[in-house]
Amino acid sequence: MKRIIQSLLPALLLTVAVACQVVQDEVAALRSEVEDVRLRIQSLNDDLGGLRAIIEEIQRGGYALQTEVLPEEGDAPQKLAITFNDGRKVVVTSGHIGTDGVTDGCLVGVTEEDGVWYWTLNGEGIVLPSGDRMIAVGKDGYVGITPQLSVEDGNWMLTLDGGATWEILAPLKGEDGFFVIAAADITDRSIVLTLADGSEVTVSRRLPSRLTLTVPEEESSISAGETLPVPYTLSDGPEDVLLVAGSDGRYGVRLEETAPGEGILHVTCPETYADGYVYLLADDKEGYTAVRVIQFHERYIDWLEGTNFQVDAAGGTLTIPYVSSFGGSFVMSSETAFWLHPASEELTPDLPGALILKVDPNGSGADRTGTVEVRPANHPAFVYATLTVVQKSK
Repeated sequence: MKRIIQSLLPALLLTVAVACQVVQDEVAALRSEVEDVRLRIQSLNDDLGGLRAIIEEIQRGGYALQTEVLPEEGDAPQKLAITFNDGRKVVVTSGHIGTDGVTDGCLVGVTEEDGVWYWTLNGEGIVLPSGDRMIAVGKDGYVGITPQLSVEDGNWMLTLDGGATWEILAPLKGEDGFFVIAAADITDRSIVLTLADGSEVTVSRRLPSRLTLTVPEEESSISAGETLPVPYTLSDGPEDVLLVAGSDGRYGVRLEETAPGEGILHVTCPETYADGYVYLLADDKEGYTAVRVIQFHERYIDWLEGTNFQVDAAGGTLTIPYVSSFGGSFVMSSETAFWLHPASEELTPDLPGALILKVDPNGSGADRTGTVEVRPANHPAFVYATLTVVQKSK
């Protein structure tokens, strides 16, 4: 018998060890599940506080300036961050479907009546023991107690006094997916938050002012004494945006509004050329400022063979080489266009180029003179230089 017991002992010890490991695994899984529920309940109560903060902003007439969907971290649900015009940032969790396909939406919501926001439970106003309805945020900015939820023994639990007493609300439907806000519909002018109970909360939204100057790469060419018109547009933001133009002190600036949100910044270069800059600032008076700066450099063209040319009556091809610091176009004068034909009307910057003109024969019996105007791309109404072509008669 002793030998039989001795032979069974290792097997018994192994069985006990396996059983202990199973128990330990089950305990660890249970602890993990409890911790997961605890974190979800904490997030839910944080979101109730976030909802109340959003209502506070709505009640004071605030609006959202910035909305950001935060990246998901692991299995954590998506977060929505709203920054209001007073600088306050509220982060809430957006709704999601649980991994088992079942969601437990928060039973607590809000409703507005006559300028007062009340807490609700299953769509009905929460009544305090005093008989008064439970206020979330009052007309005068009064902030009431925020309900808190918990889960115990498979039931939703509610406290209205900061955790001193709890009452059972309803049994849980699923194992995850706890949320206060089921969905967020974000547009340029509003954020519509759909709560788990189906009610909606709308937050006004304004986009920061966007200021656009039609100047390539915020840099431009200009000539001594020239007044350059720079169109600007303002989009988004409020209507009463403050616009301010300035310079380094050498350049003159003048603003002209041509339509709501549109206008021209007139920039005047000194009579004696100097590099410089100008700026246009848009302030929406709500903490957002847009600034655009234009750096100026001098226009120049090196005409390698001069600006006055003569061709004989037979016509042919005239090549005018140049090196230019800016882009633009060659424009034939009306008395020139019918007998001078450019291979290209484009003035090319940075690289050596050439204006190639095909010249028709002159059978008129008299000399004729034509001109070609050089116009910058950023100021097509401005004549930077004029080329003169004289064709002799037979």
